Amino acid sequence: MLRCGAGFVMLGVAVDSVCKVPITRWREDRAEEMEDEVVREIPLTIQVNGRELVTLLCSPVGLRELTFGFLLSEGILTPDEPRPEIEINEQGGYAQVTLARELAPELGLAWSRLVGSGCAASASFYRAADAEQAKVIQSRMKVSRPVIWSLMKTFQARSELYRRTGGVHAAGLATPAGEMVAFAEDIGRHNALDRLIGDAFLRGRTLRDSILLTSGRVSSEIVVKSAKAQFPVLVSRAAPTDLAVLLARKLEMTLVGFVRGQRLNVYAAAERIQ
Repeated sequence: MLRCGAGFVMLGVAVDSVCKVPITRWREDRAEEMEDEVVREIPLTIQVNGRELVTLLCSPVGLRELTFGFLLSEGILTPDEPRPEIEINEQGGYAQVTLARELAPELGLAWSRLVGSGCAASASFYRAADAEQAKVIQSRMKVSRPVIWSLMKTFQARSELYRRTGGVHAAGLATPAGEMVAFAEDIGRHNALDRLIGDAFLRGRTLRDSILLTSGRVSSEIVVKSAKAQFPVLVSRAAPTDLAVLLARKLEMTLVGFVRGQRLNVYAAAERIQ
């Protein structure tokens, strides 16, 4: 039986994502010794052309998609250049990326950076210039309110790992007709989005006429990442920050929050919502 730490035993189901741990659960004045499920967290070190670029704290599945998505959303890799070679070592926790060119000199400042999974610190090479580099969304896509409500219901039903552990964020990719075409979960909401971007890149799928759904708070970093991928509509069950709203309006990205039941708030580019 594979162990993932002292007192931690891997479950037979979703063996890569969940551990079973002994806990003491209190209900008022009664204590009960039992086991609970928690999500796993691993460090993934991305090396580019033999040099360490960044260490992501993430869920231990889909590491190839996560690596591609991170490189794309940070502008280190562009969709139109040849796909680089990537070697994933899941046991060692690293991804070796071989580009056919040298990295931009300014990325030298980012070597060996640790990127956390939490929301208090930025989980990307976020710079003020990123917002300037993101292009205004040109899509004329329309989406109806009933489609958004239905998609959010489907989205939440897909979040099995969250229901079991409460320890992950999710991101989903959907069509304006209401079809959920991709779904990803990770301990970090930035990672979940990067996984979708990487998966779309590997499948040759465009994101320009797609709806992005996310489970977490919409921060400015999420808007910038989404804009770089040219998502025209970003939908969340949670709230946006003020900077996220300002950036979405500047980039003409439709930003929808607080999607619950048959309610929603549109914070930017409301003309795409019918």
